[in-house]
Amino acid sequence: MIHLPHYLQERDYSCVAACARMVLGLYGIERTETELRQLLKTRPGIGTHPIHLRNLESLGVDATWPYPGTLDELRQIIERGIPVIAFVWTGALQSIVDSEGADYLHTIVIVGFSESGILIHDPRLDTGPVEISVSVFGNAWKYADHLIAVVTRPTF
Repeated sequence: MIHLPHYLQERDYSCVAACARMVLGLYGIERTETELRQLLKTRPGIGTHPIHLRNLESLGVDATWPYPGTLDELRQIIERGIPVIAFVWTGALQSIVDSEGADYLHTIVIVGFSESGILIHDPRLDTGPVEISVSVFGNAWKYADHLIAVVTRPTF
């Protein structure tokens, strides 16, 4: 399992910034969520477009364009000690639905696999990591077109 700091998202729409903050913390890059929301062009009430994760490169990391991944690819990336930001649909997660019962696109950070599930940091939860079943994750991920983004230290 990859150990990284856990941060709650500060706004209903700031999950991408909170996930980026967790991953950057692993690499020793400390930024506030407010700074990251600005860098990632997060819009109040709307959120962050996934392509803006590339803006993290201005902080000295490499960031992929969000792309459709596979479960095998997730395992391979995690085995290399690199966390993965995954896009999921909250209604399928069964743990996050807003007060009116709506679900929405959300991001989590995958940090490991166990015999029975996937270890994630979810910025809507007070602590992390927590374990969810592969089937629950797969269902939530499917509705977000299996999108992932990977932020790494640059290699020279």
